[in-house]
Amino acid sequence: MKSLLIEYLESKRLTQAMIEKCNDEAELKILKSILNELNFIIKWIECGHNPTDYRGINRRQVYLVDQQTLEMAVEDNHYRKISDEEYSDYLLNDNHLSSRMLKGLSNREIETFIMMKCEGMSAGDVAELLGIKTTSVESFIERAKTKLAANLEDFEVEQLIKESRFSMKKLEAVIMLSSYDYQTDTLNFMNESSDEYRITQYYLRKLKRVEKRVYLLKRCCGKTILEISEQLKTKQETVEKNFINAHNLLSEQLGCEPIKQTRRISKTVRSA
Repeated sequence: MKSLLIEYLESKRLTQAMIEKCNDEAELKILKSILNELNFIIKWIECGHNPTDYRGINRRQVYLVDQQTLEMAVEDNHYRKISDEEYSDYLLNDNHLSSRMLKGLSNREIETFIMMKCEGMSAGDVAELLGIKTTSVESFIERAKTKLAANLEDFEVEQLIKESRFSMKKLEAVIMLSSYDYQTDTLNFMNESSDEYRITQYYLRKLKRVEKRVYLLKRCCGKTILEISEQLKTKQETVEKNFINAHNLLSEQLGCEPIKQTRRISKTVRSA
């Protein structure tokens, strides 16, 4: 009974995926009919009788099901997998905080996160239901948690920005008072719980990794374009371009004048 129900749930998941990709009306009609049948069968197995029979199980039906096996199956976390409809209001509503927190997560990361954290399923249960390895499930859930933590931090910082008067000068002051570890790509500040540091990190996260590194090597470590070029083993023009891109993106976010980019290493960048 348990393995049978798993098969039907998996068939339901695959059918729903096919419906989402289907553009042919005739085929879509058939797929929806199949989905309705699957839902009906799943409901029948879960409740132990015809779902339309609201008076319960009749005498003939009761002998068709091993009640102990059925109870174990219904209580099993495998069958608590949520349907798309249950969470669609949260996932599809851009104004809902939950939807915003899930931005940037892949479909598989969202799926495993909801099944494990919202439905209480184990990694083994999720792996069996989705047909993937347990280690893959664990990897998906860790990536989801990391992204969710970053999204939540961004949301909280955005609220701080609305209430503060953060400027480019403040950002540069925080960077200059910090130490930058190039190997680990981390910016260390004396008070990392301060609003100024959190806002600075928020803006730095918007930069590409190489742009952020170049910007911090110049602003925080005081290196020249030539020194950065030698450290990164790349052309000075490339370093200049990355620095200007970083500076201009931050300037745009904070309402400052951008630096004009030229073909040659400009004096503006050297002295900036």
